Amino acid sequence: MELLGNNKGKISVTKKYILKINKNRCKGCQLCINVCPKKHLKMSVAFNKSGLHFIEEDQENECIGCKNCVIICPDTAIELYQEEEETK
Repeated sequence: MELLGNNKGKISVTKKYILKINKNRCKGCQLCINVCPKKHLKMSVAFNKSGLHFIEEDQENECIGCKNCVIICPDTAIELYQEEEETK
């Protein structure tokens, strides 16, 4: 979280990261799970169209936006987006 503005009217900026996982592209290799420092990803018990388990987000752990999962995914099944929320 960052603070912007002068001492009188500080604005707090909270960054939130959103992962978009293409479950039908994912082959369940688990490379992303192994490189995530916050253990935000886990294997799904469901199957994709190819009959493979895919990864999904573990809602108990928060994504910090490190992009390790996006970089290591050989199937480009993961996209990362950043949202910024300003509060006074």
